[in-house]
Amino acid sequence: NSGNTGGPQDEQAFITILSADLHSFVYSSLIGGGVIGGCGNGACNTNGIAVAVNAAGIGYIGGNTSSAHWPTTASAFAATCSNAGAANSQCPMTGWLAGFDPSKSGSASLLFSTYINGSSAGLDGGGNPLYPAGDVYGLAVDSQGNVIATGDTYANNFPTTAGTLQPACVQFGDGNGNSKRCASAYVTKLSPTGATVWSTYFGPPTQPGNFVIGNSVALDANDNVFIAGTSTSPTLPLIHAISTNSAQNGDAFVFELSPTGSTELMGTYIGANGISVDNNALHLDSNLNAYFSGSIQYSTNGSESFPATPGAFSTTGLGGST
Repeated sequence: NSGNTGGPQDEQAFITILSADLHSFVYSSLIGGGVIGGCGNGACNTNGIAVAVNAAGIGYIGGNTSSAHWPTTASAFAATCSNAGAANSQCPMTGWLAGFDPSKSGSASLLFSTYINGSSAGLDGGGNPLYPAGDVYGLAVDSQGNVIATGDTYANNFPTTAGTLQPACVQFGDGNGNSKRCASAYVTKLSPTGATVWSTYFGPPTQPGNFVIGNSVALDANDNVFIAGTSTSPTLPLIHAISTNSAQNGDAFVFELSPTGSTELMGTYIGANGISVDNNALHLDSNLNAYFSGSIQYSTNGSESFPATPGAFSTTGLGGST
């Protein structure tokens, strides 16, 4: 009995744990905001996007929501979303993360619940506040049971900790009077009970239209953090790069951070000339080879090149082999 039926929201996320033989439910719960139609100009939208589990069986789920009435718990990483207030207020789609202990019952099974985002995206040309969107796209757990989240944020005050790789966003002007814009990935580590271990921005967009998105995260046996994602920024910090291809059309990347989030150990684009590359999933094998998958977008002018290896199933963008 989860006891967490969620609020009467238009759309909710869920976590479901099945038995090893897939014949029974071990635990299943909804989570969402608590106001019917409470999103001003339309339905509240909540998406469960990522899931991870630690060795103790604690389940973590994350995603995004437009609900301004998320059931955050005490000492949450971010207790409210921007524009929260009135009963019918609506957040921009913003990240969230929750931890569940399926061995407990009722409200005790929800270990923590929090938004994952900041509250400000600066001001528009008329001096009105801009509200930042954000997402949780990837989750993983380390050897201590902590959960690491990655995604994207447009907040210029995303909660970060001192001593990390990038505690402040590299802000830029949008040409419309706002010089405090931010469009960055982030990496955040929380304890099994939701306490902040460390948190950092990742990626310096340098002009309007550039973005950096963390799509997936994986850890090695030493708790080094590998982040895979997509960016249009040509200025990501590269170390031991397999490709220095500028990401002007949108390019995949893989980066490695130290267990404390303080140091970049490796960083590379996944070189592809003239192609938009999205990197959506990442996994490490026992030899620390990085497996990742995504999608590419070819045009028809024949000028693109993807780094396929000799003898691969297909080395062209049209399903043939060369």
